[in-house]
Amino acid sequence: MGHADGSVMQTFEYLKQNSLEGLKTIWPTPSLIAWKNHLTLITYLGLWWFGIFNPAIVYDHLGEIYSALVTGSLVFCVFLYIKGHLAPSSSDSGSSGNVIIDFYWGMELYPRIGKHFDIKVFTNCRFWYDVLGSFGFNILHQTVYEKNRI
Repeated sequence: MGHADGSVMQTFEYLKQNSLEGLKTIWPTPSLIAWKNHLTLITYLGLWWFGIFNPAIVYDHLGEIYSALVTGSLVFCVFLYIKGHLAPSSSDSGSSGNVIIDFYWGMELYPRIGKHFDIKVFTNCRFWYDVLGSFGFNILHQTVYEKNRI
């Protein structure tokens, strides 16, 4: 297949020989996480469509949300610092002996709460999707609905 060495011509040859059925063996089927994300998006859009929830509200209160996130993240980092000292998740943790460096760099490489909840993945991958979505809905609200009211 062409994705192995980057050759577009090999991709076309592969598709000519195997048709689109050959792609079924290459691409994975959607997992439960993908279906959960689709269901969340459909619910989000449905709540907006029926007027139950306006996602532009997130944009309107972004200053308050950022203030709460900054304060909450400071408290959360102190919690992770203490957790790294008292109950590290794995052997890839340690202290440099300097409180400021340990607080800045972190005590653990992959901090976890419990067996399955990875804190690093949760904090790095979740919040910006909501913020970007609310920006889009606010632009839609301002351009479409506000123009129709005037």
